Amino acid sequence: MSDPSVELLAQQLHDLEGKCLIVADENWDDAPWLTIAQSGSAKRILRSNRYEIAQAAAQAGVRRNSAILILVT
Repeated sequence: MSDPSVELLAQQLHDLEGKCLIVADENWDDAPWLTIAQSGSAKRILRSNRYEIAQAAAQAGVRRNSAILILVT
């Protein structure tokens, strides 16, 4: 079951222009990535700490933004 807030945000993406940074956590696991990738004219860039979410988005055509996480203890 997809998170209702994620579905609402995905519906609003078609109105955006320019660049759109999507920060996706575990609530985006069932996001409609193909719809997100193809709606509107904004360039979508994804940032996620979840491998499976990043892979699903990339397969749909959403560009991933890689980051290196450094933990200091």
